[in-house]
Amino acid sequence: MWGRSPEEEIHMPKPDNRFLFLILALGLMILTWGCSQTDDITASKSLTNVWLSAERLPSPPADMIYELWVAKNTVTGNNIPDNELVSLGRFSYVADDSLVAFLDETGAVRGDSNQFVLPDDIFEYSGLFVTVEQMIDAEPNRPGPIMLVEPITGRTDTIRMDFPLDVALGDAGVFYNMETPSDGSHNSNDGYGLWFTLYGSAQYTYVDTLEYSIALEEDTVDIIIDPATGDTLNLDSLYAPRPDSAWVVYDTVPLIFGSDTLTLGLDSTIMHVSATVNTRDVPDSTPPFTYMTVVEQSPLRIIVSIDTVWEFPMHIDTTWVVTENHFVDHTVDLDIFSQERFDFPVYADWGWNYQGWVTSLEIDPGILGEFTPPAYVYRVGSNNDIPGDLGGLMTTGTFQYIDSVDDGDPFTLKVIDRIEVDTLGVLDTIYRKPVYPGEDFLDGAALSAATGGLVTAPYNLLPAPFGSQYGTVFISIEPVNRVTDTTNFPLIAFLSTLPNAWDGNDVEMTNRTRGIQSSGGFPRVRAIFQRL
Repeated sequence: MWGRSPEEEIHMPKPDNRFLFLILALGLMILTWGCSQTDDITASKSLTNVWLSAERLPSPPADMIYELWVAKNTVTGNNIPDNELVSLGRFSYVADDSLVAFLDETGAVRGDSNQFVLPDDIFEYSGLFVTVEQMIDAEPNRPGPIMLVEPITGRTDTIRMDFPLDVALGDAGVFYNMETPSDGSHNSNDGYGLWFTLYGSAQYTYVDTLEYSIALEEDTVDIIIDPATGDTLNLDSLYAPRPDSAWVVYDTVPLIFGSDTLTLGLDSTIMHVSATVNTRDVPDSTPPFTYMTVVEQSPLRIIVSIDTVWEFPMHIDTTWVVTENHFVDHTVDLDIFSQERFDFPVYADWGWNYQGWVTSLEIDPGILGEFTPPAYVYRVGSNNDIPGDLGGLMTTGTFQYIDSVDDGDPFTLKVIDRIEVDTLGVLDTIYRKPVYPGEDFLDGAALSAATGGLVTAPYNLLPAPFGSQYGTVFISIEPVNRVTDTTNFPLIAFLSTLPNAWDGNDVEMTNRTRGIQSSGGFPRVRAIFQRL
């Protein structure tokens, strides 16, 4: 009988049951997924409930309140077109030993607690965010500074809002020093200043050559002769010293305070603090004798007098012209301020500034302001991460860019001097300060005006012997629409206790923006959606 060989049996095609199973399973998955997506995701909803859960959210300052928003497009700042915005309502917040709750504008617990309602499908929007608003808002339909933000992506029913650019902020670093460059000298008032920079000092000496000319006018001395003897009667006066002076404006290295490179050819972070000129000339053994003296030294220039004394007989109707090179030693004391390890994110587009502060038990709380604590726990038993928090508060000013000057220096010494403009001398006010954020508390008159006469002299931030137990330097992040500047906004980004004494070493500040730290962290708010 005919039959198949083993070889033929092996090569005959057979139905693959596994393949059929995979096709059926895939079809079932597609059908199931498609049905649920149509119902839950792709189908438009007419209303969304949003529940908020806060972590380290500070209570807003007096006269300010939070507001919850959605935006049609991705949120990259608070300059959002009006037709893309919808507000879900305003709220305040409190978290203390007696109450943790979301409040309404009157300060009462909200009737809906932490629930907010969007009369639309939240998946029609691309961003959810919380802003800081003035209680009495001049632009109620426009968002203020954005404090918390997160894209609405992935069709998820839960998102977490964080501070804008939180990763870059968590990686930022900053140092401070306590030099006082505005007094024009090294180390004389250390502790009276606070500058957010690295600091170094140097002395630079070099030799310069000033060319100058001295011309004698024609001698008009008449010889007086005794008619009886024929002798010259005024011979001694003809041999008397006859000085002539030339005034030289020293401009090889103009002492313009701040960043300058000029002929020193040094780094742009160098600031000229002071300069001295010392003559290297020794009077010649034979006349004329030449002397150089500094007659005026100011922040902008040095003026020297070059006196040439003639001690030989004058000749009638003779003109003498002398051209000389005068060699001079220049010694320039330098303060070097830099920020080579600094890297701050810029929050201008989000509506925020940075601001420097000092809080200390040695500062009267009634002078310039009182401290507002952050939302995170910084006091644990006897341990206090912010010593001086029960004392007063002084600010060094606001700034948007860590590598530029801040918005004001009300207590830094100013110098009035003449500036040469088209060879005409005009008076102007200048600062001797770094081109970075900070302040010198050396202007006693300005301090007196600001404190109502409570502080009338330069203010030392390091009153011995207390030091670090009694004070803290910190940088906060402040909304541009804040109502008061007598206290800090409770977003404290960087801090460091005051040193016991300023020894010239830079002080590194601790980054307190990361939520993973045992002490510190910026606020977070979790949002849960229910689409109906």
